[in-house]
Amino acid sequence: MTVVVLLGAPGSGKGTQAPIVARHLGVPILASGDLLRAAVSAGTQLGRDADRFMSRGQLVPDETIVRVFLDRLERADARGGAVLDGFPRTRVQAEALDRDLTAAGRRVERSIYIDVPTEDLISRIFNEFDDEKRLSLLTELHELEGRQAVMIFVVTTVSTAIHIYACGYMHGDKSVPRFMSYLSLFTFFMLMLVTSDNLVQLFFGWEGVGLASYLLIGFWYDRPSANAAAIKAFIVNRVGDFGFALGIFAVWMLSGAINYADIFAKGPEMAQMRIHFLGMDLPALETACLLLFV
Repeated sequence: MTVVVLLGAPGSGKGTQAPIVARHLGVPILASGDLLRAAVSAGTQLGRDADRFMSRGQLVPDETIVRVFLDRLERADARGGAVLDGFPRTRVQAEALDRDLTAAGRRVERSIYIDVPTEDLISRIFNEFDDEKRLSLLTELHELEGRQAVMIFVVTTVSTAIHIYACGYMHGDKSVPRFMSYLSLFTFFMLMLVTSDNLVQLFFGWEGVGLASYLLIGFWYDRPSANAAAIKAFIVNRVGDFGFALGIFAVWMLSGAINYADIFAKGPEMAQMRIHFLGMDLPALETACLLLFV
């Protein structure tokens, strides 16, 4: 039995090389896109799980993709092996594949990575489309989720207004460059916060906003009142951040994921869980949410 993993960036030629390798070995090609579409068309439970994300333009969680591939590998035509086109893509997928194959007495025989320079990849991808499709692709590549786009607009608009106002407010102050750099740093961390799609980036953005706030509040460090206010804000934020960090850790422990899509997919499952916290038996999901918003 021969299982070959074929990896490479979009446009690297996996679709061209996979049939050649498959014909040589006499095994089928298993590609994630084809398997997911087949599962959706067949109306299986796996297909319905995947369609909930595909219909919204979101990435299908690792767990669902792994189940689709493992289910396909159990069919008769794949018992002698298969060429896995573009799978696994993440460490979670790779570990799950290795674990299940080992349990079944099977293993990956070869891993082939097709390395192509970035410039060639871009050229190959765009040469496959006519002008209308290229424009459509560019539009999709630059399209952000609606809520993120709204928040980016709000943050950048308010930040622009503050920067313009600060030009007059700080006129004549010798530390204008430092003040403007703090404002820009604050804007950067706010953008990191509102564009995050995972809890780690969310925490990074939130901590950065706290740091920038401390720097702005204590900008005139030669004034005792400014120093006292900055220290007070810093201490209060640290108390809140402790609960926030506990909440992130709790969500990760419950879901095993940090990406929003994966976490939301496991929402119904987490809603049934219980957690022991401070000597009490509490609903896990509600407790984690309360910690996040402390």
